[in-house]
Amino acid sequence: MEVELEVPITMDQNKEIDEKG
Repeated sequence: MEVELEVPITMDQNKEIDEKG
């Protein structure tokens, strides 16, 4: 995920996003 959001993505959030694809 090379998309920069206004709010920094934490390790946990990145994990959830990775699982959802």
